[in-house]
Amino acid sequence: MKYTLFFLLLISFAASAQCPIEAYVTKTSQRTGDNSMSGSVIGWAASGYWWEWQVEVTGALKFTPQGGSVSTIDSGSKFGWLSDIGIMNGVRWGTSKDLESRGNGAYYTTGSGVFVAPYCGAGGTIPAANSPTQTIRRPERPTYQTAPYQDAIMHLGKDASGNLIAATQQYKSSSIIAPGNSNGASGTPAWTLVQSGLKPEYASISTTSGPSTTIKALSYSDNCLTYNVQLKTSYDGFYSDVMYIFINRPHRSIYRYWEDQHHSLGSSYSSFLSYETLTRCEGIAMDGYGVNFTPTGIASSFSNWPSIPSVSTVASPNIELALLAPAPNTCGPNGNEACNPLPTNPQNPLGNQETQNRYEVLKVGSVMLDAGVAVQDHLSRRYRDHATHTNQVTPLVLD
Repeated sequence: MKYTLFFLLLISFAASAQCPIEAYVTKTSQRTGDNSMSGSVIGWAASGYWWEWQVEVTGALKFTPQGGSVSTIDSGSKFGWLSDIGIMNGVRWGTSKDLESRGNGAYYTTGSGVFVAPYCGAGGTIPAANSPTQTIRRPERPTYQTAPYQDAIMHLGKDASGNLIAATQQYKSSSIIAPGNSNGASGTPAWTLVQSGLKPEYASISTTSGPSTTIKALSYSDNCLTYNVQLKTSYDGFYSDVMYIFINRPHRSIYRYWEDQHHSLGSSYSSFLSYETLTRCEGIAMDGYGVNFTPTGIASSFSNWPSIPSVSTVASPNIELALLAPAPNTCGPNGNEACNPLPTNPQNPLGNQETQNRYEVLKVGSVMLDAGVAVQDHLSRRYRDHATHTNQVTPLVLD
């Protein structure tokens, strides 16, 4: 979009009767492109003996940064003869400067003119005056296409095959980013991704030119609210304000042992354990996500009970884990023998005769085994009358 701002001053001086002239000096400040500001000073005649007149115009393009002081960014003069009536036939000094190197601020042109008719012995001066101000603002920063909380990206880890996990319930690793208000720029924005920190890369974008782009988390930020990723648009090299992006991740678990419940199930039992997961910013608990308890392969058994089942579930808001003992006659290699020792209902106080245990890792981000971000190692333990987790280590060192 172009804005033309001009200011006219009528020349007032005595001219000879042989070469009268109605003369003006026009000053303009005009945005002539997405990344260009032009200023001009034109001396011209609206009527009269134009062919008798020479003109010298002097101009300067001024800039006042937001919150700063005015400065001259270019100046000069132009001398010549008028070539006809009208502003297009006047004597023009002009300049054009980029917007990017200055950013937000206001531009105006100041200028003056000297008119001389050498063969008539006439002349005069139009004193310096300013054009109206042209205010420029950078395009606004890009933003998530919908509500920021819903569209903020999170690193959810990888699946067992090494592929990045795209989403889990209320969380996702990619999001559509829309440009902010262009503030007068036009056309299709270009997208620039800047990333720095401890890792070689944190994110990728789907396109570098277009009405939107999709950002994808490849890793997680170095710390809570550390903005290792910055994204901005540009229009012909005029950059927007920066969108600072923090890539969160599941970080550590809290075992809510005070909420453990152990219930009778026939002549056996069921135990219920509860966890919550905190993100990298530990004051924020996750809500609505897939988890799995993946065995690490280290197990011990003091019974003929079947192996501890692998469990996955959806946490909303907390992880509610059910650990069941086998029915009394479902043990042995074929699952049809009497259990030795026999499971019992929960005792008061709880017993300490352990039947088996297994090391596991708690992963957040998927209900598929061995997929997601590892947040905890622990020992899953079965006793005759209850089950529990011990030896928790959290948070874990991530890749």
